[in-house]
Amino acid sequence: MNFSEAIEKIKVMLAEESPAVAQENAPEAVTELNFDTYDLKDGTKIELSSLVIGADAMLMDDNGNTAMAPDGDYELADGTMITVGVGKVEGIYTPQAQASTAEEAPMPGGMESDKFESVQIEIDYLKTENQELKAQLEAINTKFSQGFSDVIIALESISKMPSSDPIQAPKNKFALVEKKEDKIARFLERVKTLNQ
Repeated sequence: MNFSEAIEKIKVMLAEESPAVAQENAPEAVTELNFDTYDLKDGTKIELSSLVIGADAMLMDDNGNTAMAPDGDYELADGTMITVGVGKVEGIYTPQAQASTAEEAPMPGGMESDKFESVQIEIDYLKTENQELKAQLEAINTKFSQGFSDVIIALESISKMPSSDPIQAPKNKFALVEKKEDKIARFLERVKTLNQ
């Protein structure tokens, strides 16, 4: 690999931005998510990217147009309550958990199972997100370590190149090549002898 090939390879590699950098620099890209449609108790429809905390929530009007769901609580047809904030699912409460707490004797910690369930769902979501971020970070580290090794190879090839070609090649390889300082000294000696 010569120097210019190494530079081009590095440019191409670094031009492929990591997802995090691309999101910062690029205009908001439209990401296509698969939404599941759920019926609300009042007859309207809500679309969720998935039925987990952190999922995107969109409300659908009668014409089939969707918009980000406003903040609030939504009750699905099966009785499941969903809390939405800033277009994301923030809480999920199932009717089975509510029915079991209603049948039991009222206890001060009756809603603990719902809270535990929602916290567990959020933990699972964060674990998945963490694994994705670790994979992205590993890809970025691999890309940059490869780029730096290519830079080192390029620098090694530059260091082996001669700084410049000789202006005129010596005609006789065995002839004595006089240094510039010696030529100047010899010239000055001749000038001194001419003045005498």
